[in-house]
Amino acid sequence: MDEFESLVEKFFPYGKWRKGQKRLSKLVYSGVKEGKIVLVNYPTGTGKTIAILSGILPLALEEGLKIFYAVRTRSQLHPPLRELSRIKAKLDLRVSVLVNKQILCLLDSMKKLSYEEFIKYCSYLSTTGGCPYAVKTYPGFKPPHPLSLTKLKEYAKELNVCPYVLASLLVRDSTVIVGTYSYLFDPKVRNAFFADTGLTLREIVLIVDEAHNLPGALVSMFSRELRLEWVRSARLEALQIYEGERLGELVDGLQMLENFMKTLRKRFGDEKVKIEPSTTIEVSPPLSLLESAVSYVESYYFSKKVPARSYLELVYEFLSSLKMGDPRYVVESIGGEKIVNTCVSPAREVSPFFARIYGGVFMSGTLPPKRLLEFYTGIPEERIRIVHMPNPFASNVKLIGLSGISSRYVNRSEKLYQRIAEIIDELFSIQSEGILLAVFPSYNFLRSVRLKIKSTPLFVERETTTLGQVRRFIEAYPHCVIMVNAWGKVIEGVEFKLNGKNIIKTIVVGGLPVPEPSPSRDRLTELLSVFLRSPDEGWAYTYLIPAAMKIAQAIGRGVRSKEDRVFVVVLDERVKDDPVY
Repeated sequence: MDEFESLVEKFFPYGKWRKGQKRLSKLVYSGVKEGKIVLVNYPTGTGKTIAILSGILPLALEEGLKIFYAVRTRSQLHPPLRELSRIKAKLDLRVSVLVNKQILCLLDSMKKLSYEEFIKYCSYLSTTGGCPYAVKTYPGFKPPHPLSLTKLKEYAKELNVCPYVLASLLVRDSTVIVGTYSYLFDPKVRNAFFADTGLTLREIVLIVDEAHNLPGALVSMFSRELRLEWVRSARLEALQIYEGERLGELVDGLQMLENFMKTLRKRFGDEKVKIEPSTTIEVSPPLSLLESAVSYVESYYFSKKVPARSYLELVYEFLSSLKMGDPRYVVESIGGEKIVNTCVSPAREVSPFFARIYGGVFMSGTLPPKRLLEFYTGIPEERIRIVHMPNPFASNVKLIGLSGISSRYVNRSEKLYQRIAEIIDELFSIQSEGILLAVFPSYNFLRSVRLKIKSTPLFVERETTTLGQVRRFIEAYPHCVIMVNAWGKVIEGVEFKLNGKNIIKTIVVGGLPVPEPSPSRDRLTELLSVFLRSPDEGWAYTYLIPAAMKIAQAIGRGVRSKEDRVFVVVLDERVKDDPVY
């Protein structure tokens, strides 16, 4: 046993290492020790989570560092916490768990607020004595380190302590923090969190789980939207509460903005349309007037001790986000129901964070290309280190691409939808058990094929589908067809398992899941073309590479362990011709 093996052995909670785990652990240890951001592309089922934790934990303890294991959603907390529980069974390891502060709140009256409103009312109640859990001093307090949100909240309630404050106390003497992206990547949340805990960025070793989600999460975090219903509600809120001298001007401005959005809906329907920021500002109330109205309404709600959502503030926040002449932002109307100010390139916002942390690991089974991650994060090329791990499940997949079928927009027709439906029906008819998972480029494409499908039982993902609905259907009908959107929530969030075993037998990719064109996509292509110094690569990184990643993600649903076998059919001839695929 060499020096490194003896170093990590006490952190590895299993009897023996899987193939590749020890190598991965060592490469991560050495890379992070040199201050690198290590990129790990390795499929689910290979044990990469425990291998990476086992490699970084000895470094963290050697150097007095904090490991922040970042996940996008609450459901993604469970795998790392499960592995950390096994490590804790071997040795004394301090672990903390963090989610959205609002989720931790014990006051039922705060649950329905927007997060921004919640933060304001939380601060107000804490400083005015309105929160029964806002205790400020904890003499001699030595809490245990619970590993679940439920236990954390139960313990906090028992102590009559705010769960977030308790979590912050636990962070101070934790080696590992498991939490959602916002605690690190949202500047407001991060600044408050670091102030509450006394942490510094330099002591953070970052692990980003499911890092293929990171670019989209960053774009979403720094983008803002304005919904038509919010503008209507803001106008009514002004009429009912605001008593300033310029009430008429405020209401007229909100009515003009509402009419503008209705006109967009009537003229363009569901089409995404670019809007100049100045155009939106011209049909809106002055920002200074909105700001004073928001202050008035907030004071009113505070005086009544009513934790209400201020729609005037939602309008104000959106209009404040509009940036004149900044090419990284694009304002677009989506069906007239909402206007979105999209941060196409968030690198400027997050690069200072990445520059100051000790090091980190980005891991995923479908990791984006290095250059794409550089574009979104601003991490310089010389700081990135790629760990190449062979896919141990590659031979478990049998993949074919069919000629004579193309899902390009110009080729979409009833004949194409009929042909795809016939292939799905034929494949399912010869499949004696398990799930046939059919993956489509969009909901509209999915619905067009669904009308021609004859196979049953059949589950169709909709925009409103919940993960629980999918799980219940699988339990009731383990031999079925499931139709999903490649860009929807099901393909990312559901394990298609019964009794612990994956039951997907066939995957049909019903057309390449190329993102639909939009003003923000056009701008992304422009910026990537400059960044990559190639218009062709800019276009490929905007459209083809995301499609290839979605196909890989779909295939990954069918192979979750070395025992799984899956047959994959891609119904688009481009998969055979384009080198990207």
